[in-house]
Amino acid sequence: AETESGPDFEIRIDSKRSTGISNMQIFCFDLMLMELSMKRKMGPGFLIHDSHIFDGVDERQIAKALQLGAEKAAKLGFQYIVTMNSDAIPK
Repeated sequence: AETESGPDFEIRIDSKRSTGISNMQIFCFDLMLMELSMKRKMGPGFLIHDSHIFDGVDERQIAKALQLGAEKAAKLGFQYIVTMNSDAIPK
């Protein structure tokens, strides 16, 4: 929706609202902002996520998200940093 201070975005994924779904929305939004920043040659050149971004997320989805983050970083030329305990890294 358009507002006086700029556009107002609301992103919804139709399903039961869970912590995992909300966190994956944030993950996707962060990657999208990073992609826009890199294409416009703006921003710090790195994206950092704490392991809390993966709270409530299935191990397979965590693995896929880490792969996607690494692929986007390599393709767009930014550094993707995740702080995570080694015992929480998906096999």
